[in-house]
Amino acid sequence: MHCDNKTKSFFMQPKSCTGIIKRSRAADWNLAEPTWIGRLRLISKNEECYIKLEDKATGELYAKCPIEIYPGPSIESVSDSSRYFVLRIQDDTGRSAFIGIGFGDRSDSFDLNVALQDHFKWKNKEKQITNEPNQPELDLKFKEGETIKINMKITKKDGTEATTPKGKLRTTAGLGLLPPPPGSTNRLPAPPGSSPASSPAHVPKSNTSNDSWTEFTSAPTKHLFTNLKTPIKHDNQSNVVYKLDCKDCNKCYIGQTKQYLKKRIYNHQYTATHNVTAETALSKHSKDRRHNFDFQNTKILKKENNYKKRLIYEMIYIKKDENAVNFRTDIDNLSVIYNNLIHA
Repeated sequence: MHCDNKTKSFFMQPKSCTGIIKRSRAADWNLAEPTWIGRLRLISKNEECYIKLEDKATGELYAKCPIEIYPGPSIESVSDSSRYFVLRIQDDTGRSAFIGIGFGDRSDSFDLNVALQDHFKWKNKEKQITNEPNQPELDLKFKEGETIKINMKITKKDGTEATTPKGKLRTTAGLGLLPPPPGSTNRLPAPPGSSPASSPAHVPKSNTSNDSWTEFTSAPTKHLFTNLKTPIKHDNQSNVVYKLDCKDCNKCYIGQTKQYLKKRIYNHQYTATHNVTAETALSKHSKDRRHNFDFQNTKILKKENNYKKRLIYEMIYIKKDENAVNFRTDIDNLSVIYNNLIHA
């Protein structure tokens, strides 16, 4: 897989070697000034898997991260956001360093997480298959003296059976339709009070002129034709800012996506019910409190095709709603000039 959206890279302090396991926080990084912006590619070849950070225009390699185990030390998620990770990059001489990376869209980070899980699931299955003992092949040959009986129904070209069992002979005599009785050519009498002249076919036609079409031609065109464009369904909307309410409390989750809304909602349902490394604020709230979100009634707050404007709208809605469970890193880049708009 590859991510064409801007992947941001941040320098980090060297990890402590005291033996204390502590997850990194994206809030400790300088998110406003990334050291590098480009694209991320996840490459899987047989059992080999690695991440390449490349320049989006030229394809020049910036860093490479080989992944042997996932979850593992090669790639870790931060504790306060689902869009940021810590990578252990390596050069050709074996020297390694830790850097932080981040995605602009949460759906890209989710796709990276799922792609890594799929690779290592396949890798584990391949090991199980190779470690299984060889089972003996099935012997389907007939043994000596063994017979098999097959009942075949042979038919002729006209569809009749070649041989008809006794007692099942069919006769066609008497099955034809009876002829009509003699002299039954009289038609049914007409209903009382009716006459040939009163039928619509015998009504004299009146001479109509082109003036009778005047009322039709003078009608507005918009009343004569329907809107042929099919409205887009709610779940098929894309480039939107959306809101999900919690069924068990007054909290909510606000997000934005460039994908179809139904795909993003499926991603939320998956992370809320499975153990994944990249936790979102929604999945964290759902698992910590054992609450369920109303995935069937997603609200669309704003539709905006421009990515930067959509991010601003998302941050404004998050900061404006006091019940939003979103991580605070989701609004760190919001300028103070929007405060008057938020508190209006």
